[in-house]
Amino acid sequence: RELEEGAYGYANGIITARPEGWELRVNAFTPRVGLRKALSAWPIDFKAKPREWMNDHISQGTLLDYEFSLHRLPNELPVIHYSMGFEDLVMTPFVDAPPIQGVSGHLSSHDFILSLETDAGYIETPTGRVDVAGSRYTVPNGRIKPSLAELSLQIDGAYEDVLWVLNHAPVSLSNRMPANLNLTTGRVVGTVDLSFLLSKTEAAKSLKYSAAGRIYNARSKFDVLSTQITSDVLDITIEDLMFRLSGSADLGGIKSDMQFVSSLDPKRDLRPRLSADLRVSDRDLMGLGVALPKDLLRGTAAAELIVEFPKGAAPQYRITSDMVGFDARIPTLGWRKSTNAKGDFRLDGRLGETPKIEGFSYSGQGLE
Repeated sequence: RELEEGAYGYANGIITARPEGWELRVNAFTPRVGLRKALSAWPIDFKAKPREWMNDHISQGTLLDYEFSLHRLPNELPVIHYSMGFEDLVMTPFVDAPPIQGVSGHLSSHDFILSLETDAGYIETPTGRVDVAGSRYTVPNGRIKPSLAELSLQIDGAYEDVLWVLNHAPVSLSNRMPANLNLTTGRVVGTVDLSFLLSKTEAAKSLKYSAAGRIYNARSKFDVLSTQITSDVLDITIEDLMFRLSGSADLGGIKSDMQFVSSLDPKRDLRPRLSADLRVSDRDLMGLGVALPKDLLRGTAAAELIVEFPKGAAPQYRITSDMVGFDARIPTLGWRKSTNAKGDFRLDGRLGETPKIEGFSYSGQGLE
């Protein structure tokens, strides 16, 4: 049968009379057919829900090497198998989600197990696109209703583009976050894993998700002491409703171990925070623009940088140190702290359109 111009479908069947009843075998094949034409040939009452989902969520594309088989033994449920390649699909897996375009790959279903793998595909964003080639979608057991679906979304794109995708359904990060996460630039390569029930009423409530990947060539969109935080590579994870960025970073030539943490649970009282462990010298502080009294500090000491992101206000930062490793002195007071003695160094500031240092203090070894 000619399904559409230049595209043919082939089918055959065998009906066998057995003592216990009828045995039925049906096979169908087409090398190539447009998706909309294939749906028009799909009986409305046969596998109605999969047909409805494809009709509602896939707007265009072509099916390749489509194979269908049905085998029914007497007094038993039929065993159905189908498989196909596809190319140039435009699909929207979730309501209010951005469409995935240029999708190609392979789909198969056998004995109530469905598996889909993509070779190509991308999501357009206002500033670029996110590549999702290599993503996988499975329904492990279609007998159970509502069925559980699992999606492993491979992502490769600029951080702001990946964040734009995650700010949309089904993850909708922007609805869960107490702060803006658009804090850095860089390229993200990773995986977002989602599971949910295939039910219009239960899908959103049953959604579970996690993510893991890396950001390459990261550069903060804010300055601390007029200096960006940079990193060759940072780990990025979303797990147990916690968002994390972590790894080795650089602040004006100062090496550090950095971590940004924020809760995705509105009920959890955890303010978004960036922390970094540093080793700073008096020259490092001067290089960052910290105007210290002459000869106040000499040497190198461990320090901690904290940046907090309060809702509705400019981010605030502080640098603290116990001053072990610093030789400190104030000649006019006749005061000196030895290198091995502890002290208390603190620098407070504010980020935003008009960043400023708001406080600076130090004490120790008799100086308060």
